Amino acid sequence: MLFATELLTEAERRVQVHQAFAIPNVSIPKDVHWGDVTDQILAQSKLDLLQKISIIALNKTSHLKSCGLNFKINTHFDIPEALSPLLTTESRVHLEFHWFDCERLGMNNLEFEDESGQDCVLFNSGDWEFSVQRDFVAAKNNHQSVLISFAKIADGLQNSLRCFIPRMLLEKNFYVLHCSAVAINDHQAIAFMGPSGVGKSTIISKSPALTPLHDDMNILRLGPNQKVFIKGAELGSILVPDRPEISKEFELVALYQLKQADQNEVLELKTPDGFSLILSNFANYFWETLSPQDVEQLTNAAHSIASSLAICEFRNNADFDVWKILGDRHGLS
Repeated sequence: MLFATELLTEAERRVQVHQAFAIPNVSIPKDVHWGDVTDQILAQSKLDLLQKISIIALNKTSHLKSCGLNFKINTHFDIPEALSPLLTTESRVHLEFHWFDCERLGMNNLEFEDESGQDCVLFNSGDWEFSVQRDFVAAKNNHQSVLISFAKIADGLQNSLRCFIPRMLLEKNFYVLHCSAVAINDHQAIAFMGPSGVGKSTIISKSPALTPLHDDMNILRLGPNQKVFIKGAELGSILVPDRPEISKEFELVALYQLKQADQNEVLELKTPDGFSLILSNFANYFWETLSPQDVEQLTNAAHSIASSLAICEFRNNADFDVWKILGDRHGLS
């Protein structure tokens, strides 16, 4: 247990941090998936900062909660104000962060964030999982993670949670789907998949006095009797607290793949096509780093969801009243 007593000197605490983690000095593998990351030298330089954490003692602790998960945050600075809505008094911990400021480790924020791409580079080395992104670098081992970012803003922690939360929820049999969703009554919802720009946010913003869940990512759970349940998950640029209106579950009764077209048309998809769409829209899982068991779990979940729901391709023109068609299909007045 880190920082077991307040009687330790600052020097002793620094040694404890260094010895407790003993993060291996690694190079980014040649076959790693870089995505849209452009500066590979900078990515490695940020990874190298993990070897310097022993120079700083962590003496501040906060507890945060989001997406039903609890996080303990150890820092040497006050956490950014943007994270204050996530503060909780719950002591349970699913993942403990040891968060360091890049500037205290010798790299100013302009240099640290000098990357145009926003993808996360992620790879495993032994028991360690390493991730590098424009706003953070992290090393995770079981339920603890060392995080380095520019500490005056919340982006580093938020984006690292985008990376970690989906796979943490996977352990609890919850699945993050890239979709927008809206509740059509007190207990049922419909959801919309599709690439960025196809209208996932627009379609729920135009819904007739219905309750939106989230316009980018939502959490699915497989229930009894082949039912699928959905609730909102804010995993974008700002994380939100687990408010009742966000975390309430609804039974998912239909899933639409949006496709822009000249006219509105709904086409029912066969189960194999629905399965492929769901599998491709599972969000932030970094498939190349998953264990075979995780891949099998996601595959089985996609098959169960595709077999349980009406999955359709919704060819739509945003200039027309798409909710007239959806209202007729789902009995909305």
